[in-house]
Amino acid sequence: MIAKEISRTIRAALHGWPETVRLIALISVLTASFVVVGRLT
Repeated sequence: MIAKEISRTIRAALHGWPETVRLIALISVLTASFVVVGRLT
């Protein structure tokens, strides 16, 4: 549920951005989340 809310918020924030910028932002967010998960486990 929380992930869906976060993704909806991110999608709303990135609305109207160029596709490349959106892709870079998505990749950086995913990388950061993987790092956080890696630290927690």
